[in-house]
Amino acid sequence: MNTKTYELNPEEQHVVDSMRNGFRAFLWGVEDIRNVPGGEELEDDACLDILEALEDNHDANIGINWDIIEYYVDLYNSGNL
Repeated sequence: MNTKTYELNPEEQHVVDSMRNGFRAFLWGVEDIRNVPGGEELEDDACLDILEALEDNHDANIGINWDIIEYYVDLYNSGNL
């Protein structure tokens, strides 16, 4: 079995520690960006830019959902992100 060791940054460690204490995180990733219209052909770097914009700008009252992800993909593809 091939195992890879990965050192967590402080933000990642905080998520892990929080999950151990009864909290749950719902994670969105590159493949989620590629699963909305307009995102199918985006490179990893573009998807990561979109994820970062989602994280930095989302409305906590709405959260992040498929419609919001599609909106940000549209913004990226139109050059407005």
